[in-house]
Amino acid sequence: MSTLQQQQQQQPQQNRSISISTTNNNHQQQTASCTVRSSNSSSRNSVHRKLNSFRIFLKKYQIWFIFLFIFLALILLILFLNFIFKSYHHHHSSSTDSSSTDPSTDSSSTPSTDPSSDNAFTEECVQIHNKYRSKHGSKPVKSSIELEKIAAKRADKLAKMDKLIHLPQDPNQHFGENLYMIYGSLSNCQIVTKAWYDEFQDFNYDFQNPQYTSNTGHATQVIWAGTQEIGCSQRKFFDQSNRPHQYTVCMYNPPGNMIGDFKNNVLPPSH
Repeated sequence: MSTLQQQQQQQPQQNRSISISTTNNNHQQQTASCTVRSSNSSSRNSVHRKLNSFRIFLKKYQIWFIFLFIFLALILLILFLNFIFKSYHHHHSSSTDSSSTDPSTDSSSTPSTDPSSDNAFTEECVQIHNKYRSKHGSKPVKSSIELEKIAAKRADKLAKMDKLIHLPQDPNQHFGENLYMIYGSLSNCQIVTKAWYDEFQDFNYDFQNPQYTSNTGHATQVIWAGTQEIGCSQRKFFDQSNRPHQYTVCMYNPPGNMIGDFKNNVLPPSH
C-alpha cells in the first residue's frame, strides 16, 4: 500500500477522534445545564417546603396565638386603666419652703370646714403614721393642735384655689409638709398615708444609701425619726359637675427631709 493511501486511511480516524471529543464536550455542557436547572428547582422546592411547614405551624398553634394576643391586649388595658386612675390622684411633698403667689381665686363651691373633724382626722393620721414608723424603728408621733390649725388654714386656701402647691410659711416657723389631692372620689387618712408610704416600693428606694428624692419625699417624711408631732386637715368641695375635690395637708415638727440627716432618720424596715 502506498504512503498516500495510508495517510488517507489515517485522516478519517483523526477526524472521528476529534468528532468524538466534541461530542463529549457537548454532553458535559448539557449535563452542567441540567445540574443548574436541577439546583434551581431544588431551591424552589426547599422554599416551598419551608413555607408549607410555616403554614402548618400557624394552623397548628393558631389558638395559642389568639390567646397570646388576648393576654397582651388585657395587659395593655390594665396599664391604661392604671394610668387613668393615677391621673385622678395627685399628691406632692416637700419639707422645704415653697414660694408662690398669694392665693386668689375661686372654686365652684365653698370648702367644708369643721374643726372637730380636723381633730378626729389628726388622731387617725397619728395612728396610721405610727404604724408605718414602727416598721423603721422611729418613735411614735403625737398630735399637735397648733400644727392642726396651720394644716386647716392651708387646706382651706388650697381648696379655694383648687391647686396643689406649697404655700409660703411663716419666716419664724418652719415645718415639714405633705400634701395630697384627689378628685372624683374621697379618701381617708389611711388611704392618703398609704399612698405616701408606698413611694418606697413604687420607686425602689435604696435604704442602704438613704437620701432625698422628689419621688419619695412623702414617704421619708412619714417615717422621719426626728419628727415628734403632726397635725393634719382635709377640705373638700364639689365642682360644677358635682364631682368632689379633696385636699389633705399634714404638718410635721421637727421637719423631715433635712439634707445630711437621712442616714440617722430614714432606717430600713425591720419587718
